[in-house]
Amino acid sequence: MTALLPAALLFLTGMAPAPAPLTLTADESKQLMTGEIVVRDGGEGPVIGIAYVAAPPPTVLEEVINLQARVSEVGLIDSLEVYLQEPGRTGAQWNVGAMGFDASFHVLYEHDRDAGWCTFAADGSRENDITTDAGSYQTYAHEAGSLMVYRAGAGSEEAPGWLKEILQTRSLREQMSGIRARAEAR
Repeated sequence: MTALLPAALLFLTGMAPAPAPLTLTADESKQLMTGEIVVRDGGEGPVIGIAYVAAPPPTVLEEVINLQARVSEVGLIDSLEVYLQEPGRTGAQWNVGAMGFDASFHVLYEHDRDAGWCTFAADGSRENDITTDAGSYQTYAHEAGSLMVYRAGAGSEEAPGWLKEILQTRSLREQMSGIRARAEAR
């Protein structure tokens, strides 16, 4: 969890090195190998999502970076517009909505395919209805496939509590399930 802060701070000046692989509990290992997505969320502070994917790390990271596919996989997402596409960097405007609450925000992604590492942070140079926390995706070999690890802060201060809950649990699981399904289908 402490690796999140260095990743966020170094996002503007260059990518932070990927953190060491997570230490899993016996229960988490069992859950992951039966297809469950493990979410570590203490209520305040960083949220960590973990999924086992039966595909190699580079394939998993390719699907992490495939942002457009999430629009049909995550119920909260209405649309996406990629406004920056260059080697190792992508900028995207996300439009989300639920129960009469609509918001738009911009996120910059930096990715290093060789390291299996992608960081993200709000694009402060653009208008954002809500501020998203900085975070990362990491993929590394595990068993016969990969572990995909998502790390982010506790959620936007501007978003209502019910929206934070949707983002941190249901949407996170939908997102990771979609990435896993696409990577395993390749």
